[in-house]
Amino acid sequence: MCRSSSSRRGLNGFQILSYLLTVLTFPTTWFALSSYIYPVLCCAEAAAYIFIYALVARLTIFTACPDDLKKKLQLVSTKQQEKLGASMSLRMVIVTFAESTCETHDTKHCRRCNFCVEQFDHHCVWLNNCIGGKNYRLFIALVSFMCACSFVAVGLLTLLLGLDLRTTIDSTRDWQQWSRVGACLVCLAVYLVIGLSTAHLLIFHARLWKLGLTTYKYMRRQPRGKVSSESVSTTTTRF
Repeated sequence: MCRSSSSRRGLNGFQILSYLLTVLTFPTTWFALSSYIYPVLCCAEAAAYIFIYALVARLTIFTACPDDLKKKLQLVSTKQQEKLGASMSLRMVIVTFAESTCETHDTKHCRRCNFCVEQFDHHCVWLNNCIGGKNYRLFIALVSFMCACSFVAVGLLTLLLGLDLRTTIDSTRDWQQWSRVGACLVCLAVYLVIGLSTAHLLIFHARLWKLGLTTYKYMRRQPRGKVSSESVSTTTTRF
């Protein structure tokens, strides 16, 4: 197969950080929105989080390895292991064969995942999975939706923060109002960082699409000099 049974990793630090941010921002945003147009805004927030994590789950669980290459690697790696016996582990057999096979399938073998990924773009540490031709559009959809939701949240929280501050100044002893102001500030900072980061990522991938490159090919070309659209062959189509 395209990976060994032991090659699937557990959660990494970036995934844990993203889950912790969700645990922090979801209830905090709910509290910040709860006094305005309740429960419409809170339900909209919950729906956005559910949709985002549905995409995250899809991108995390399912591999980017082509199905036909999976079957071929499964057959060949089994035969190779029978010949070599115990002198080489199954993982090493798969990696050794897969790296040579990937050259003829316009794919790259990812040592982190032990996958052969068609039109390999990059290994996403936030998803702990590879992004390639099979799941690239879904990845862009996730990033685009996160970017849009983040900036909508920034605009909405900025508006609510102004309303809360006006009310709080009139009642300085209202601790619930001050708590809501604090919640707005925390969420505003988090969503602003997420929005700017995802927007930068989308701009970068728009540039790659224009150049006809994957992230991997772009990074490979960097040491050789500046990447220009004139010297790039448009062999990778993702849309």
